[in-house]
Amino acid sequence: MKTSNNRFILDVNIILDFLLERGNYHSVSKIIEYLIKNKNGYISSSSLSTIYYTVRKYKKKLLKYLPKILGYFQIWKTPSYIDWNHPLAHKDIEDYLIHLTAESLNAFVITCDEKFLKLSDRAISPEKFFEVVLENKEDTIQFLDLRKQNLKIYNQMEIYLDSIITSSAFVCGKYVKEFEEKFAEYLKAKFCVGVNSGTSALIAALMAINLKPGDEVIIPVNTFIATAEAVAILGGKPIFVDIHPDYYTIDTDKLEEKITKKTKAIIPVHLYGQCADMDKIMKIAEKYNLYVIEDACQAHGAEYKGKKAGTIGHIGCFSFYPGKNLGSWGEAGACITNDDILAERLYKIRNHGGIKKYEHNVLGANFRMTEFQGAVLLKKLKFLDSWNKKRKKLANLYDVYLKPLEEKNLIKLPKRASYSTHVYHLYVIQVLKGEREEFINYLKKNNIFTFIHYPKLLVDTKPFKEKNTCYPVAKNSVKNIVSLPMGPHLSEKDIYKVCKCIYNYFNYDF
Repeated sequence: MKTSNNRFILDVNIILDFLLERGNYHSVSKIIEYLIKNKNGYISSSSLSTIYYTVRKYKKKLLKYLPKILGYFQIWKTPSYIDWNHPLAHKDIEDYLIHLTAESLNAFVITCDEKFLKLSDRAISPEKFFEVVLENKEDTIQFLDLRKQNLKIYNQMEIYLDSIITSSAFVCGKYVKEFEEKFAEYLKAKFCVGVNSGTSALIAALMAINLKPGDEVIIPVNTFIATAEAVAILGGKPIFVDIHPDYYTIDTDKLEEKITKKTKAIIPVHLYGQCADMDKIMKIAEKYNLYVIEDACQAHGAEYKGKKAGTIGHIGCFSFYPGKNLGSWGEAGACITNDDILAERLYKIRNHGGIKKYEHNVLGANFRMTEFQGAVLLKKLKFLDSWNKKRKKLANLYDVYLKPLEEKNLIKLPKRASYSTHVYHLYVIQVLKGEREEFINYLKKNNIFTFIHYPKLLVDTKPFKEKNTCYPVAKNSVKNIVSLPMGPHLSEKDIYKVCKCIYNYFNYDF
């Protein structure tokens, strides 16, 4: 009996056995202690009225403590898509609603009810509970685990989602507007313009600076393709620059040699969660009268000399793709600016060229953010700093544990620039000895999943293929880089296990 996660819903009678200290109290209390400790216990919202009614009738003095007790569990919404043909729906509708809740959560229901156990494939007895826990014990360390994060905030999101559905205002409504205000406030920026993806943010930013066909835009050669894609879609020409050997961001010492009369802008990418050297970039941009568009799609909350990433150049672009440090439940992005004129252009561009309906003052597109994503981002923004803090803590552990292997020249650890904080969207090492694929497969065999960001330089992709390229730093690093598991879903024990496995690969004691 396996589910994708160890999640358990308590049947109403199990909860009452515990609260009223009756029947199966002793065995149930051990289960509840486990669920509270591991934060994987749930209660169906359909059970609440029965719980409150029974406690009021038989143990009234407990009522004032009930909210605190139930607060140790997540209350999960009972779905409304009832299958009246289900046998449990005919026998006991209350049990069926709990079963239905478990289905929506992909969880087990702990119950002593023989009828429930017989008619539901989700039901397990208290005696079976610890057997199932052991069977489902997760030893796998995922590279990314969005379910854990999203389930944590789901019950807080329901009021927003219900409001959006009942009002049927789905695009650029009150939640998008509130998120724009809150995110701008968080970044200490003047304007935030919500759009439907990070790629759209880059395109809108380039449209706002009036990029024309044939204009050149300087970008780093090792980044996600969207940075170059946005330039090329508008008819511009991406001009690639090698990267810094330690920080993987654009090499500012090689910027000026790429500037021509056709150069319109520079797009520094704050790669992996660390800022590029913005002082040098802004100085060069001012000298040649160029725009600077910060690609901060991986740097939510990172700071450059006390200023938030995305607020230093003329426009900052963010992606809220689900796996980002601040991720939506789909696609979303934003443009940040302190310039009134650019802000006005951006608001128009995202909405077919005008602020009002059927008002088309400039050439624009449909880059609008949906209300669902605005609401999700509004809720998640409150956790961004704490999630980033956790990432930094885990990165520090990686640094400490893996430093001896770097000293033996087996791997290279990510370096922090003195001018920037690092929010570790990714923790990227280089494998200097042995085969990278062998290293990745070894970890995978030990249930540790990694990734490569990015396996090809942009000049090695078909759309941007260059002959006789000369990017020695990027070409060398792209052969060796591996992204280790990173994110707030991980524990310190997980990092220890990853590092121990890496030591085993290199045949060293940890």
